[in-house]
This record gives sequence, C-alpha cells and structure tokens, in this order.
Amino acid sequence: MTAEGVLRTVPDKAEENYVQRCRDGAWRCPCCGSDELDWDSLDAQDSQVVQDVVCNKCGLEWTDVYSISGVNIKGFERIPKTVVQ
Repeated sequence: MTAEGVLRTVPDKAEENYVQRCRDGAWRCPCCGSDELDWDSLDAQDSQVVQDVVCNKCGLEWTDVYSISGVNIKGFERIPKTVVQ
C-alpha cells in the first residue's frame, strides 16, 4: 500500500524481470517501465547495500538490494604469488 492507502498491483514476476533488465543495463520501473526514477543514497546494511527507489511516473516505491560480486584494486602493482611468503 502507498502512503495514501491505495493498494497497487505489479505484474507477475515483476521483481525477477526488473533484476534481469537491470543486469542488461535497462534501469526501469518494475510496474510501468518508466525510466523516470529517483534513487536515495546507498546504505550499507550487514553484507549488502540497499537503495530506496521511487518511480516519478506511477509512484511505485521499492528497495534495490546490492551484494558484492568482485573488487577492482587500483593504483597498486600485483606481487607474484611466489614472492609473497
């Protein structure tokens, strides 16, 4: 329900489809498909990072949940494994 008390519906598999579209680079509302989105700042919680999102077209609110999948260390030279003891 929204703050106004209106129950909204989203299409079946909306979350699954949203995640796949985001992985493909298409950040759009899972309900109406709009790209008119506002994101709050990132918030680290335990082992994940979350971010609240609002669609400016239909008003849907949701939370994106991110988890780490890798790291890119910059500015340091790699030491061959045989050198490290």
